[in-house]
Amino acid sequence: MIALPIQLSYSTLIPGGLWLLDGDWRSGTASDDGRQHACRSEILFIDARHLGHMVDRTHRELDDDGIKRIAGAYHAWRDMHGGYEDKPGFRKGASLEEVLNHDHTLISGRYAAAEPHQDDSQPFPEMMARFAA
Repeated sequence: MIALPIQLSYSTLIPGGLWLLDGDWRSGTASDDGRQHACRSEILFIDARHLGHMVDRTHRELDDDGIKRIAGAYHAWRDMHGGYEDKPGFRKGASLEEVLNHDHTLISGRYAAAEPHQDDSQPFPEMMARFAA
């Protein structure tokens, strides 16, 4: 599941998404070329909404680096030989159980979102006084 940035199309401002599906979900099977695929009990979520750059006022374009980053994440996860690891804010391999716990929601940002900001537990009046100083 790949969430794409807004404004990639001239005809709409809404974000797009790509779903890459594999018809062979037998656990532990190898591909035709003998490589072992990624764990079949996971779904890879990539949040690429922040990639690309604006080419004009209304149109965004994914550059080669963004496309390579997306493809590299997918291939590292799929092959499990590329040193794959989850990267908060960009990609996460979520278990089917995790998706079930989110009521089967297939929104990349739900799983691959950035880690929550840690609260420094400083009371607001003290923090405001420190900022004002």
